[in-house]
Amino acid sequence: MNQFFELFNFAPGLKVLEVTSHSDSFSHQLYEFLSSNEAELVINRYGENHEDVKAKYVDIPTLNAPFRAFAREYKYIILRDILDIHKNPKKLIDFTYHSLENAAFIIVVQSKKSELHVEEIKQMLDDAEFRATNDIDILEDYHVVMAKKLHMWGNGL
Repeated sequence: MNQFFELFNFAPGLKVLEVTSHSDSFSHQLYEFLSSNEAELVINRYGENHEDVKAKYVDIPTLNAPFRAFAREYKYIILRDILDIHKNPKKLIDFTYHSLENAAFIIVVQSKKSELHVEEIKQMLDDAEFRATNDIDILEDYHVVMAKKLHMWGNGL
């Protein structure tokens, strides 16, 4: 996890959103790391398979609903094990784009057991106007793909 934590750059008021199908030890470790660096973690949870985490959370009732966020609210949004089960992953990524600050990051963390492959994730991010897409081999059981929303590129917002 330490290599994963190195993906974050801290600034005052840093807000991170994790959108997941299951909050678990990953969510707990992320919360501990971010809170120790005075950053805020909010978790949007789909489904019912969740462990308790100290972070603020919102339960999303259906797999066709978007997560909850305002435009340009977060510097980092982590989509973890949700793209392969959400009813409309393209809309989820589009919504992520609008929920990120003008120069911000999306991190897709997808189980290696998933039917969704890295190239498909990268293509979805490219189609949604994310740039500098990279797959990063830092977590044993997960594919990690990171991309950046750039101000004045793509969809603008």
